Amino acid sequence: MRSNKFITVSLILVLTIVLSSAAVFAEEVEEITYSSVVTANPLGVLFGLFNASYEQPLHFSTSYQVGGSFYSYEIGDLKWSGFGVDGSYRMYADQALNGLYYGPVAGLSSSSIEDSFEKESGLSFRVGGVAGRQWIMGDGFAIDLNLGAVYSISNVELDGETVSGFSPTLRLNIGYAW
Repeated sequence: MRSNKFITVSLILVLTIVLSSAAVFAEEVEEITYSSVVTANPLGVLFGLFNASYEQPLHFSTSYQVGGSFYSYEIGDLKWSGFGVDGSYRMYADQALNGLYYGPVAGLSSSSIEDSFEKESGLSFRVGGVAGRQWIMGDGFAIDLNLGAVYSISNVELDGETVSGFSPTLRLNIGYAW
């Protein structure tokens, strides 16, 4: 029950930050056209997760993003590790790479889950959506904050149960645009 309350509070906090930040950063963001952005999640390392992504515009207000991730963490006697690749299509409210956006995401990962009784490994396919805000400052420094939800379909079983279902996503990435 405590984790549901934490997720709800986190989602409300992120949405408040994303929706109210446009005015705060409007004066700091210059209207410069960039051709690419590379970002990584520095806070994820604290939780056993590393992800990095590359984004490039397709048209004036759309882009594609590809990324990779590695994760390894423990919760009690449950150990979970793996790696994955993902991609997304972003539709920006204004100019691609800078501003509010939303879009679909999909990914594939290889995971290993182990508890005190068994160890299982397999593949997971994820599909879902995100909404967020990306800021690119005049010197190319980039901040990407997004929130979403994905549905995972997995062939990994633990205690006779398939490890599949909905989960929230939250990312705060920093990087560089050129």
